[in-house]
Formats: sequence, structure tokens, C-alpha cells
Amino acid sequence: MDEEKERGASSVEYSLLVTLIAVAVFGAVTLVGPALLPGFNSAIAGFTP
Repeated sequence: MDEEKERGASSVEYSLLVTLIAVAVFGAVTLVGPALLPGFNSAIAGFTP
């Protein structure tokens, strides 16, 4: 029975960790994304004929 509780606790911990990472990535993209946009636009313009 204890093994099932540990397995359940581990899945909750992993879920929280994945959620935290997702929030961090979303925040980083939100903050840094607009600064990278001109570079991506010029790279895309280089590929168009």
C-alpha cells in the first residue's frame, strides 16, 4: 500500500514540476519574444524570392 502512495505522490510532484516549467517557458517567451521578432522577420524575408 505504501508503494502506491509513493507512486501517487511522485506523479503529483512530476505534474507540479511540468507545470512550473511550462509557466517559466511561457513567461520567458512572453518577455523575450518581442525582442526576437525582428530577427525572425529578417530571416524569413531572406528566404522569400
